[in-house]
Amino acid sequence: MNRHLIHLWGSFILWFAVLGFGGETPSVFPLLEGWTLDASPQSYGPDTLYDYMDGAAEVFISYAFERLEVGFYRRGGNSSLTMEVFRHASPEDAFGIFSRERPENVSTAAFGGAGFLSGDRATFISGRYYVKIAAVGLPKGADVLSRLVRGTAERIEGPPVLPGALKLFPMEGRRAGSERYFAEEYLGYSCLPRAFSVRYEEGTSTTEAFLIKLASPSEAESMARCLASQKGMVLRSKTDRGRILRDPHHGTLSLEWNDQWLWGVKGEGVKSQALMDRMRASAGAR
Repeated sequence: MNRHLIHLWGSFILWFAVLGFGGETPSVFPLLEGWTLDASPQSYGPDTLYDYMDGAAEVFISYAFERLEVGFYRRGGNSSLTMEVFRHASPEDAFGIFSRERPENVSTAAFGGAGFLSGDRATFISGRYYVKIAAVGLPKGADVLSRLVRGTAERIEGPPVLPGALKLFPMEGRRAGSERYFAEEYLGYSCLPRAFSVRYEEGTSTTEAFLIKLASPSEAESMARCLASQKGMVLRSKTDRGRILRDPHHGTLSLEWNDQWLWGVKGEGVKSQALMDRMRASAGAR
């Protein structure tokens, strides 16, 4: 075969491999100086995740879980690191499970889209990946967790940024670490899937805003109708593109929407109305 054709064919195969259509994708587990990485990471899919984490598997699967890779690092006889790399269908799903497991009282660290270091644990998200690292037997002051996080983040595909919907929530009064994403049921209602929420504090009062990206312009009306039909729900006010409901479990719920977004506030009073006005100015202008 002509050498030029061989070169072209080799380049073609390499191009396919890089895109993940051929061969094995590069390991997300970086080499760590002074540590030994087990040769064969464990792998789990939606059908086998229960074998690894029986109690929590259902929650991960509800966030469009696709695959888990588990790697083990060892040093000497007493020190070890376990790294879990969860791949989800979208950055929103990865953020959702991260936000569900993240404590609100920890400081966010500057790696990945968001993350935190807490004692012998590190957690972060990047694109559609959610990474958890647990250490055992580390000497005091060791920086191995930070080094492993940085090395892993460099190997993960996708931009290390938070979902864009979070930018539509007002910053004033936002409670740090309260941002969440609910893939299936916000407030326990299947009527409200794919919902982002953020808590706000002013003095002793707390309110909560939420936001849903609509699949179609007609979806908001269906959501509002479904929500109003829930047991014990009272419709207090109705407009062409808005509802105010009295929820027996959550108090007053105010909803509004346009062709792209449904937004709302859980709470009542002047402060809740002011938050609703700010959500309207932000999401309603899109």
